[in-house]
Amino acid sequence: MVKFCNIKLQIFATLYYICLLKNTINAMNKSSKKRIKFNEIAIDILIKRYGYSIDYIRKSLRGDRTGIMPDILIKEYNKLDSASKDAIQNKTKDLNE
Repeated sequence: MVKFCNIKLQIFATLYYICLLKNTINAMNKSSKKRIKFNEIAIDILIKRYGYSIDYIRKSLRGDRTGIMPDILIKEYNKLDSASKDAIQNKTKDLNE
């Protein structure tokens, strides 16, 4: 009976170790983290206009920063991004005609 309990304990310990190892590998896998791609031209315009660093602007757009200025940056970025997308669509239509 004692040998049987030791074997069960070893199996349980092995399975527990495998689960911990799997979770560690998944946590360290950088490809599982979603990357947000921003419009670099719009970000450059915001940098020149307000003088903030690119890091601060990206964190503001992701929502990591709160306050009045990040809200302004988000609104202005959305306007610039939609305007650039519209310009690309208009140019594509002109090229297709």
